[in-house]
Amino acid sequence: RDAKESKGNILRPNASAAAATAAPSESELRSGILAGKTEGSEEEMQQALRQLYASLEEGQKAFQAGSYRRARAIFREVVRLVATEKNSLQHLAAIEILCERPEAAAEILATATAAHAEELELHVLHAEALARCHRHTEALEALEKAQALDSQGLHDGRLAVARAAAYRGLGNDQAALALLAPLLQGNMDDAAALLEYALLMRKREPQESMKVGLRLVAMQTGMKAVRQLLVDLVADQGEAALLDQLGDAARSSSALAFLALIFKDLGGMP
Repeated sequence: RDAKESKGNILRPNASAAAATAAPSESELRSGILAGKTEGSEEEMQQALRQLYASLEEGQKAFQAGSYRRARAIFREVVRLVATEKNSLQHLAAIEILCERPEAAAEILATATAAHAEELELHVLHAEALARCHRHTEALEALEKAQALDSQGLHDGRLAVARAAAYRGLGNDQAALALLAPLLQGNMDDAAALLEYALLMRKREPQESMKVGLRLVAMQTGMKAVRQLLVDLVADQGEAALLDQLGDAARSSSALAFLALIFKDLGGMP
């Protein structure tokens, strides 16, 4: 892959999932093409539409393969032709987040949400980008827009975790806990809620944070944010604290491999 994996995501384990979106309709592309073009035959229009659909398919394949530079170039060309094409804007924003450029993602998503105000996923992704920029108040505003679009409450849990992360960023730990508690009472295997809870507890109750972090490792969530959290906790609390939490399991080969991964792969030790 030609970009770093995201170190964590406030909304989901895999940020790239945000780029999954339906193909645009012909009328949407046709309108976009006409917006930037005053002349042309129907034959030319059909040729342009075929090229756009082919580009979108090629960009999606490049994105899924982790070829982010290639995908970015393709989607930028689509946006050059159809400035508000939703698929391309969403993919471009996801790429910027994955490449740890949240300010660029937030700028793209400001355009996307203005053009597609009814798209819940765009508002959620916008909130994620804003939170990564430490613009937590704006993230909450974006999440309020997403909540208003979620009339059936299908995304209640996901949005609650996102709001908790924003409140944590604003230093309102009580509001964050109030959102996380019912989620974890209902499902103690909710990885996103557990991670947010562990991050919230890092300074308040570091041993509890470490315990939850190790549980997430055992759940094999694959979240790099979990490993980073444990590295940060070890930096604060010392290696003995982690070994105490591991107990007898610290002597196993799998535990030793895990410890080596934490300290070496993420720079926890020289």
